[in-house]
Amino acid sequence: MRPVLTDAPYNGSFLALAGVIYEKAENLPVAYHLFKSATQVEPNEANHWVNLGRVAEDMWHTQEAERHYKVALKKVNRDDTLRILYGNLAALCIDNARYEEAEKWCEQALTKFPDFRLGKSNLGFAQLCASGIRDGRITAMPWTPRHEQNSSMATNPSGTARPESV
Repeated sequence: MRPVLTDAPYNGSFLALAGVIYEKAENLPVAYHLFKSATQVEPNEANHWVNLGRVAEDMWHTQEAERHYKVALKKVNRDDTLRILYGNLAALCIDNARYEEAEKWCEQALTKFPDFRLGKSNLGFAQLCASGIRDGRITAMPWTPRHEQNSSMATNPSGTARPESV
């Protein structure tokens, strides 16, 4: 990796790949800066913004993560990325007790992607929490919502407990 980045330090794809490697190694600060560099080199690539948002979210920079996800929404031109964004935005809202907003993201996802399992499960979480809070049965979320994980070079996502990368 180092020789490639040394020879081509302004290649967004290589920066993103390095970010994924550092993220998988749980070195989030380095991954964050690599993804941020990728957005600066290729600012119109929605996947870089999703990756930056996800790592910011993992570091509990929630407002920043949401800003990055919304930049990605404006730039997205692939269905896989859009599906990931809807899922990540819903999970971010659930993580922050914004259940009605999470429901809206899930509904948008399921309108476009009716078989999106993560959209269905996050919608269930959001609805259950929202109704439980309204009824007084739930005072805090007793579980963590599911996010989807997918490395930037993979084509088939598989569910895990963290936000999805692209």
